[in-house]
Amino acid sequence: MKRKIESNCSHICVIILAAGLGTRMKSSKAKVLHELNDKSMIMYVVETAESIAGNNIIVVVGNQADKVREMVSGKFDTFFAYQDEQLGTGHAVLCALAYISEATTEVVILCGDVPLIKSETLVSLVNDHVTMSRDVTILAVNTDQPKGYGRLIVDSDFNVSEIVEQADATEEQKKVKIINFRDLLH
Repeated sequence: MKRKIESNCSHICVIILAAGLGTRMKSSKAKVLHELNDKSMIMYVVETAESIAGNNIIVVVGNQADKVREMVSGKFDTFFAYQDEQLGTGHAVLCALAYISEATTEVVILCGDVPLIKSETLVSLVNDHVTMSRDVTILAVNTDQPKGYGRLIVDSDFNVSEIVEQADATEEQKKVKIINFRDLLH
């Protein structure tokens, strides 16, 4: 019988990507430090991560790293990995690998600018991932209005072959209605 993931599981590590420049925000402030209801976006994400992984959290910082570290470490006990050049999501995750404990069996990657993600959603996602014995699981949304969002290109078994941004998508790919969950919240 497969084990079921509960909230605050010591075998889960959460990597939070918080190094980006946030150029779409048109602000000099780091994107993850922008506030919603007098609280920075990164704080919502770390709070949710803590509910499923305890203090087994790695925040990848880069742009305005000291400010992000100061804010997060003032309330949470997390690890920080530094991404000196913003070379994409894969590179950010590579920067965090050294901080993942040997006891970790599941790694959840979250974006520091997605404050509305709920712990219940993450617990469900991880449980589904473990139950189905997947190597990788991506949270996605099927929408009738995918315009402007990154598309998940999948085969008939829903295996993802690529994620294509709207600007790079072919006309055929633009007809795909499965979008990257992260893109939905931007």
